[in-house]
Amino acid sequence: MSIKDVAALLDAVLDKIDAARESLDVAADLIDDATSLLGSAVSGTADPDALQALTWFGEAQQGTRSPFAALKAAEDAIRAYRATLVGDSTATGSTAGATSPQGDRSSSSGAPRNLPVPVTPDRIEELRRELPPSVVSGVGQKTHGQWIDPSGRVHEEVSGKDEKSEEALRFFEEIKSRRIPVTVVDVEIKLAAHMRKNEIPSATLVLNNFPCRGPMGCDALVPVVLPPGYTMTVYGPDGFRQEYKGGGTSKWVP
Repeated sequence: MSIKDVAALLDAVLDKIDAARESLDVAADLIDDATSLLGSAVSGTADPDALQALTWFGEAQQGTRSPFAALKAAEDAIRAYRATLVGDSTATGSTAGATSPQGDRSSSSGAPRNLPVPVTPDRIEELRRELPPSVVSGVGQKTHGQWIDPSGRVHEEVSGKDEKSEEALRFFEEIKSRRIPVTVVDVEIKLAAHMRKNEIPSATLVLNNFPCRGPMGCDALVPVVLPPGYTMTVYGPDGFRQEYKGGGTSKWVP
């Protein structure tokens, strides 16, 4: 088997890793939906079986997250091996390259004009270590994040009301959204609104929490807030990584 054939097989493996991540995301969404429906159905009850079912859903949700770290480790190892064969880490998988694409301030068309400062995996881990411990669901902790702009500067962000959340609120008001999401105070939505206002076409965000899911969650709405051509790459606990591309739509907004 030639080196080219081996590299092609490794690319196929990387594609399968991407597909596995997408499947886990779908499973997480379905579990979220089921949890919400069950929560509405058993609201106000003290029945132990109903409450236990909610607990099991929580554990199932954690189960969809736990493989991310192992998948990321496998991906990094495969990319390293591939690089020894072909001399670089370029691959055909949709997440090819461990660093996130970034760019300088955009033109009026929304397309980045200059290449960004590269963000290395070591830099991501350094920022992750500087964050507070990962958020535990249901105990009221704030989400903390650090994000890197296209020039390589690092900025801190914390969930809650501030000028950026007001900017996010104005965005949903201006598009005449039927619903104003409570997630306007979340780090991801605030950063997306900030990027939109200040024409920052790309950013890398490291969080001590996972992006919230559901139709009005950050996972669904960040692509709606970001303009077309913009990207936000989010790194969370347990090896979580997700790139959000602007220009998205939602049946829930406006």
